[in-house]
Amino acid sequence: MLQGHEQLLKQGIESLKSQDFNQAIKVSQQLNQQFPNYANGWYFTSQTALGINNSKAALQSIQNANKLSPNNIGWQLTQANIHIQLKQYQLAKELLLDITSSALNDNQEQQLAQIYSQLGLSDKALHHYYQAIDKAPNNGDYYYNLATELRYRGDKKLARSALEKALEINSLDVDSHALITDVTQQTAEHNHISHLESLLSKSLAPKQKIQVLFSLAKCYEDLTQYHDAFDYLNQATALRRQHLHYDIKQDQEAMTLIEQELNNHWWQTTQETTQETTQESLALTPIFIVGMPRTGSTLVEQLLAADQSVFAAGELNEFSTLLIDQVTKKFGTPRSQQALIQHSAQLDYKQLGAAYLKTIKQRIPEEKANSVKYITDKLPLNFLYLGLIKKALPSAKIIHVKREPIDTCYAVFKTLFQQVYPFSYVQTETAQYFLSYQKLMSHWQSLDSQLFYDVDYEQLVIEPDQVCRELFNYCQLNWQHKYLDTRLQGNSVITASASQVSEPIYKNSVEKWRHYQAQLAPMINVLAEAGIPCD
Repeated sequence: MLQGHEQLLKQGIESLKSQDFNQAIKVSQQLNQQFPNYANGWYFTSQTALGINNSKAALQSIQNANKLSPNNIGWQLTQANIHIQLKQYQLAKELLLDITSSALNDNQEQQLAQIYSQLGLSDKALHHYYQAIDKAPNNGDYYYNLATELRYRGDKKLARSALEKALEINSLDVDSHALITDVTQQTAEHNHISHLESLLSKSLAPKQKIQVLFSLAKCYEDLTQYHDAFDYLNQATALRRQHLHYDIKQDQEAMTLIEQELNNHWWQTTQETTQETTQESLALTPIFIVGMPRTGSTLVEQLLAADQSVFAAGELNEFSTLLIDQVTKKFGTPRSQQALIQHSAQLDYKQLGAAYLKTIKQRIPEEKANSVKYITDKLPLNFLYLGLIKKALPSAKIIHVKREPIDTCYAVFKTLFQQVYPFSYVQTETAQYFLSYQKLMSHWQSLDSQLFYDVDYEQLVIEPDQVCRELFNYCQLNWQHKYLDTRLQGNSVITASASQVSEPIYKNSVEKWRHYQAQLAPMINVLAEAGIPCD
């Protein structure tokens, strides 16, 4: 009997390794049917389900495995991760309550820290990162992961110390070299250029070379050596774009279709959700902060979170995920982007809004549950769904953060993003995407001039007190001048802006594009042809 278990499991593991999912599914079915009390069989089934992106089946299988083997901490951590994938944050938190550090090895400490980080429980994440290091002090990856959490918290000094330790252990760790460059203002006396240029002489994978090139561009920009900075930036963006399969026409067509489907007729004839939909809607008001990336949304979120009734949840994909779930339940899995957009015009928005509130409420830490009345969602691309958001959540506040077009496009172009914004690595594509975004925002405004509230980034950094006072008034919050010190907030920030928000409000990113006016000609020309001068 046991041999049958092992033989089938071995076959299944080989199928998963070779990504033969059809065979893996057959093996998992055999294991579960023939040996229903075999915990490893259910764990294997959960891994197979994850391999085909079936999180619900994976959850059922891992729960079966954990019932049969309740002391397997690794499997409990797997289950917690699946709960997070399914937006079941409260269930993930409850599962973790019974796990204590004394029972964990260093790798499990690291996994637990990463789970807590995903849940927004930064203090607990830090505790377990330090526990992992205590148990394996010579693992450089643990120091790097600790540094990322410290950076998100705005603690650059401790982050640098952790990264220095990581580089002591492995001087060729590209991730640590890139992050230490990001969290450190480069000067003529103290900079990371020689380390980065040395790395370029090594045999690097494309991803690593891209990181090094972006880091060198950042170094030289800090040193105001703009010619060298742009030279490295050009190399970095070209190499990054080379490894992307992306057609900007798909994004342009999608935004045009959104305008066509979610039009004025739809807006006027679609029933709006009543404000008192659920108990959650009475107690919690979402604040969406939207726009192009790198326009100041993180700063706005941190300023709002200075008020103790506001919880900064960061960039959430909950709305789009729940939107797709609603479409799938009503119409089946959308076979194309076009079908998704068309079906989104025919949903039960009351149900969508209730699902969103129920989901995001789980992100608020238990100790803040009674004091928090507002929760921010600052995913920039939520600008794609503004009409739908207002139908589903009429009491939501929507803040549109914008800055000068060319400043926006340059800020996007010079940033290495993690698996998002593929339009950002070619100047003309960046500008073309900006134009489509701007057109869609005009469309939303044509439906309802009060749909969102504009915050001008340049005005915010020049007259922060006045702009913030008006912003807080829009959100029905009370502004206090002391909120301008964003370093007091203590919120984690998991975006490309994480290294900046621990600093006081500053103006030096305004009009930075002027240092590269000649090099940015392709971008400037696309904007100019659309009637947007850059002067």
